[in-house]
Amino acid sequence: MSFKEISEEITKEFLQTVVVVDDKAEFIDKDDNAEVISGVPKEGDALKKSEPKEETNLKTFVDTENLNAKKIIDSFAQYGMVCSVLKPYQGELDLVDKVIQVAKRVDVVVLDWNLNGDNGSSTIEIIKSLLNTDTPPRLRLIVIYTGENKTSIVDDVLIELRDKTEVSFENWEHTNGLKIGHTLISVFVKKGVSTKFSIEPEELPQKIIEEFTKIYSGLIPSTALKSIGILRDNTHNLLGTLKSELDPPYLSHRALLPQPEDAEEHILDLSRF
Repeated sequence: MSFKEISEEITKEFLQTVVVVDDKAEFIDKDDNAEVISGVPKEGDALKKSEPKEETNLKTFVDTENLNAKKIIDSFAQYGMVCSVLKPYQGELDLVDKVIQVAKRVDVVVLDWNLNGDNGSSTIEIIKSLLNTDTPPRLRLIVIYTGENKTSIVDDVLIELRDKTEVSFENWEHTNGLKIGHTLISVFVKKGVSTKFSIEPEELPQKIIEEFTKIYSGLIPSTALKSIGILRDNTHNLLGTLKSELDPPYLSHRALLPQPEDAEEHILDLSRF
């Protein structure tokens, strides 16, 4: 197994939560090309034998802007990640604040570009707010998953973030990422658009793993992420071990020590039981 593959496995173990923001998110039927069924049977209608029907063009239309929310959620679930989908409506005033609050709790943020026809203004505002509110800077991946032209989006993002002196974009075509400090912004295009960056919803989790791995590539960063991932997996076990019943022995031990602060090491010993 190559170092890249090992790093991606570490990322897969670390990532837990994703939020997707898309105004065209829908729980579409399993078969996107299923026929539309019109009419509701009325009580008392007699059952009739099936008769040949005249061919019609009653097919569910799914354009490149639509997002099959069920496919997205199920795809992340297969990787052990919890995916939440936010569908903003036209004129939703608190959209940016809502996404910022959710982003504090998730590992990856996925944004549509053209939210309710605003040509990227909400997405740009969300990205700027995330960059300004991440204090101290956090390891963050922002993915723009859109049905729009990728090149024009890249240009718009670069123009809006031109005041960020740490922006690195010279290798965009090779890395598919815009690096800003600890943040990586990646753009992928929804199915139906002719480009090498076009991906199916089912491919998004693996692409996110690959992109997130680019942020921390290296031996020491990988070791740190692996350690943090193990700690995250055992958080609830640790909290369940450190019970209130441990207070009396800890406080008694602390009271008897010449240097009370030395008792802090005793907590580590107690947590092993």
